[in-house]
Amino acid sequence: MQQIYNPMTEADQQMEAVLAVSELPSDAAAEALAEIAASLDLPSELRAAAAWGMGQGAARRPELLLDRIVDPEPIVALHAISAVDELSSDLQRTLVGWMEGGDAIQASAAAQLLQRHGCVDSLLEACGGGRNARLWALRALGELPAALVRCLAEDRLTPDIEGVLLPMWLGQEDWLRQDGKEGLDALDIQKVRFR
Repeated sequence: MQQIYNPMTEADQQMEAVLAVSELPSDAAAEALAEIAASLDLPSELRAAAAWGMGQGAARRPELLLDRIVDPEPIVALHAISAVDELSSDLQRTLVGWMEGGDAIQASAAAQLLQRHGCVDSLLEACGGGRNARLWALRALGELPAALVRCLAEDRLTPDIEGVLLPMWLGQEDWLRQDGKEGLDALDIQKVRFR
């Protein structure tokens, strides 16, 4: 650990040390990675590697990633979000709470994680919360495949919620937003030459 915090240590040696700690299957290793990931004095790439190790390493502790999911450094936050492979019911409740709060960064990260993991139940629960939670949850549900939401929601998918989600689901099938989008963007750029 001293090697990681020593300013005289080369960056590649620091990274190797973080990767080595990530391979240790112990709570102490996970807590050391959490400490490294939280240290704003360390390079963001090193902190991102530590966040990745907490979610993908030998001692996976996704609950320790919560603060890194909303890290001020985007590279750290993105690694933390991507490193989470599963969400316990406790983590899902915490994320629904984030959606209900007023912090847009927390709410966005929470909605993204719940959506990425197909947590339809938690997203539907958030739809019944305050206005912020409802909006974030609807956006996340709208990005999931309609068949998946309908299957997992069963009778909890009310006509009101489904009515809001239908335009988003149609957008998933709109060829102009999928295959045709790049072509339209390229043609729009060419218009500039003729003006």
